[in-house]
Amino acid sequence: MKLFRLRCAWLCALFLLALAATACTEYHTIGAGPPGVQVATKSTTKNPAGPKSLPQVVLQATATADNTLDCRPADLTPAATWADAGGPLSGSLTLANYWDVTCALRGQPSLSVTDDGGSIFNVQVTSPTPTAPPHTWLFKKNTVAQVNFTWTNWCFGGHGTMRVAVTMAGQLQPALYVPVRDASGNPLSTVPACVDRNQQSTLVVGVMQIVK
Repeated sequence: MKLFRLRCAWLCALFLLALAATACTEYHTIGAGPPGVQVATKSTTKNPAGPKSLPQVVLQATATADNTLDCRPADLTPAATWADAGGPLSGSLTLANYWDVTCALRGQPSLSVTDDGGSIFNVQVTSPTPTAPPHTWLFKKNTVAQVNFTWTNWCFGGHGTMRVAVTMAGQLQPALYVPVRDASGNPLSTVPACVDRNQQSTLVVGVMQIVK
């Protein structure tokens, strides 16, 4: 009987120790994974909130034969603006890489203009003649590239905030729609002055250049 009681006491002690260990365990979601995917981390008095810095997002790019990552427009931070001087609109699109990873954008971005409803405007786009092989822009951390363009002769009005749609030749990713904003960050709804309703509206796009 005494042996049986000793064994019961020993088992109860182990059970209480397991409960105490479980009570001292906190769970933290790691990265940007789906909700509920958690990893147990032991909490301590020095760092009760767990790790100070956890990865939140991951650059979605693919490795190429030369071991350079291909970046998509969606992996870069875009901005678009233009100036209204009562005639043509002179604008620019910038793409910036703020990741710690270097990636390459291959080929000239194709631009078009839409309103806030996503309707693509009937504009004749003149882009730089493609080179063979396609030009490659290397985006290191904090690299900024810029594409200048001029939009003329629009006679059909617009609707809300204007957007510049960006696509890349050879990439199947959806277009990147960039709201056009002024220097203060306010959305722009201006369109070029109508010069001749019988003439096609045009968007003349320059070659992308690394500006920073």
